[in-house]
Amino acid sequence: KQEAKLRVSREDATRRMLDEKRHFDEVDARARKGFPDAEFQLGNLYRDGIGVTRDMVQAIGCWGAAALHGHVRAQTTLGDYYAAGRGVEKDLVMAAKMYRMASQQGDLVGLQKMAECYLNGSGVIKDEVEAFALLTLIAIRKGEQRTNFLKRVLGQGSPLEALESRLTGEQRAAGLERAKELQREIETY
Repeated sequence: KQEAKLRVSREDATRRMLDEKRHFDEVDARARKGFPDAEFQLGNLYRDGIGVTRDMVQAIGCWGAAALHGHVRAQTTLGDYYAAGRGVEKDLVMAAKMYRMASQQGDLVGLQKMAECYLNGSGVIKDEVEAFALLTLIAIRKGEQRTNFLKRVLGQGSPLEALESRLTGEQRAAGLERAKELQREIETY
C-alpha cells in the first residue's frame, strides 16, 4: 500500500513537471514573438522556477522586454525590484523611470508609486506639487470622495488630503492644473 502511494506520488510529480515544462515552452514561444503579456509571464515563470530553473537575471530581462513594449505590470514590477534592490542593484532613479512609464499610461499603481517618489524625493527631486497632481489624478480616476472634515482634522484623511493641508493655495492651484495636464497626456498616450 505504501509503495503504491509513493508510485502515484512520483507519477503526479512527474506529470506536474511535464505540464509546467509544456506551459513554459508555450509562453516562451509567444514571448519570442514579442507579445508583452507573454514576456511578463515568462519573467514570472523564471522568477518562480516553474517549468525552468529559477533565474532572476532571466526574469528581469523578460520583464524589461515587456516593460519596453508598454506592459504596465512589468513596469511597476521592475520599479519595485529596482527600488528594493531585489534581483538587481538598488537604483531609485531606474525605479522612478519604470513607475513613470506605467503612470504615463494612466495605471493607478504607477501613478501612486510615482507620487510616492515625488513625496519622498526617491529617484527624483522631491516635489510636493507634482505629488499632489498625481494624487489628485488618482482620486479623479477612481472617483474618490473627500473624507469628512473631522477625520481630516484628526489626520485620518487620504494621502492627498494630508498633502493638500500642507500646500499653499497657489501650490494647490498649480497641482490641480498639472493634474489636468497629466490627464490630457494620458489620453493622448
